Amino acid sequence: VPDAGMTPDAGPPPPPGCKGKIDILFSISAQANMWDEQEQIKASFPGFLATIQQEFADFDYHIMVAGAHGRILACDGCKNSCPEGPPDYPCGAPIDICDDKLGAGITLPRGWNASNERCNLYGGRRYIVKGEPDLAGAFTCVASVGTSGHNAVVREIVHALTPDNLAPDGCNWQFLRKDALLVIVAITDVDDEVSEDQPPDWTQAVLDAKGGDGESVVLLVVAPDNDIGWGLCKPPLPYKPRLRAWVDLMPHALFRSICSPDYAPHFAEAVDLIKQQCEVFIPQ
Repeated sequence: VPDAGMTPDAGPPPPPGCKGKIDILFSISAQANMWDEQEQIKASFPGFLATIQQEFADFDYHIMVAGAHGRILACDGCKNSCPEGPPDYPCGAPIDICDDKLGAGITLPRGWNASNERCNLYGGRRYIVKGEPDLAGAFTCVASVGTSGHNAVVREIVHALTPDNLAPDGCNWQFLRKDALLVIVAITDVDDEVSEDQPPDWTQAVLDAKGGDGESVVLLVVAPDNDIGWGLCKPPLPYKPRLRAWVDLMPHALFRSICSPDYAPHFAEAVDLIKQQCEVFIPQ
């Protein structure tokens, strides 16, 4: 019998599962009528994180809110106050290029019903990282995007994940990790009709950012569901909105109603999907 010799040792296989390493990207509409919904999001967030922490003993997180920046143009250059803005508008606050950059993580939400202060995040990044001593407070600060912005939530997601923003000199440097599961949460009270391109392009942009690996991304869209007969939102919509079309194209995604009285169940379902994907995701 011929001796084929020793079988080459290919080394240990890559470990399956994200092991609790999760990058969470929020894009929240800052349209004029979004205040109630933003309060719902902030109220649901602690339960969302607590549930993830129960599932993953070593939950290693990056959490960023990108885009839909609130900004009152008439207040640009104000020194002490802005007659056209809220009393706490951050007149005179130092502004850097990332504060108005498309897709950049928000640390200075401005406008009506916004934080109107610099969110001093642990680690000095434009996103929350593990070790943040006041996780709920930090998220409340960055997620209070206010009601002086726009509703192009997908535009902000796509730009948050561009090489320009993720580069070493970019606004979101090191937010996206190759060995982490990417969780995207888009929340708006209207369909996104203003973001550029179409759902297939959005899908491709997200997958490109993760090296083409659809198993490494989970998407939750919370938006109007008035395109279905049993939807909670009214009046009826006679066509399929682009956000639902996007959810249908993404490999692992949920579409839930913005008109729900409680967003906690939406986030609970998202955690179930996150857990499922963490078990099969193989870091590249």
